[in-house]
Amino acid sequence: MWANRISTISLISTWQSYSYITSLQFAQFLKERGRAWDISQAPPNTPIACPLQAKSLEDWERHVVCPTFSGGVPDYGELIFPRMQRTILDWMNEVAEDANYTNPEFVIKEMAFTEDAEEGIVSDAEENSGPGEDSVAAGFSCKED
Repeated sequence: MWANRISTISLISTWQSYSYITSLQFAQFLKERGRAWDISQAPPNTPIACPLQAKSLEDWERHVVCPTFSGGVPDYGELIFPRMQRTILDWMNEVAEDANYTNPEFVIKEMAFTEDAEEGIVSDAEENSGPGEDSVAAGFSCKED
């Protein structure tokens, strides 16, 4: 069985769907000991999405499978691991050292970003915003009420 062999999992620029998960135990494992890094304009390693609390597999549908963080790249998923490898491996080591580890609760803040057309640099919109330049990232909390 997978539970005796896997202590953590890191997903890099993956398409995730709970429709393929048939075990509530595995769904809970993903939420507690898994993380994903995805394409995002948010600064590297910024939380951008979190799974919700669920008591059955049906509750998990249409939600991300594990806490998801910005890979620090706005376009190509293949660039995430080279950029984030130290962060990802450090986190995996932290989990490996603690048998009782569970992901903390993350708060997702709404952020607006702009892109400098000449430089291709993404920055916080509060510093560089102008009319029509903003695009909004995630804006919700992963904490339960």
